[in-house]
Amino acid sequence: MDCVQLQGTHLIHIVQTAGILTTTLAAGYDLKYVIWIGASLNAIAALIHVFEKTNESLIKQYGKDIQMIKDNTYIDETPVDVEADETNQPKN
Repeated sequence: MDCVQLQGTHLIHIVQTAGILTTTLAAGYDLKYVIWIGASLNAIAALIHVFEKTNESLIKQYGKDIQMIKDNTYIDETPVDVEADETNQPKN
């Protein structure tokens, strides 16, 4: 694990823990508006987790592509929508 991934994981846990503690304390003291703050912190932690996982999968794929380019075995298999590309239209 690299340093960036550890920091992201720590950030998720810190925000999630803050959300749980905020929600628990707000419910205990009957502070309804603060409950929403805690719930929002939990939602933010979930979004950070989704972004981190997406970024991690992209980094793995790009790493494989870079290694294939170095090995001179790379074949670009990215799909191209020719119908949507107007630059391929013949000009009169």
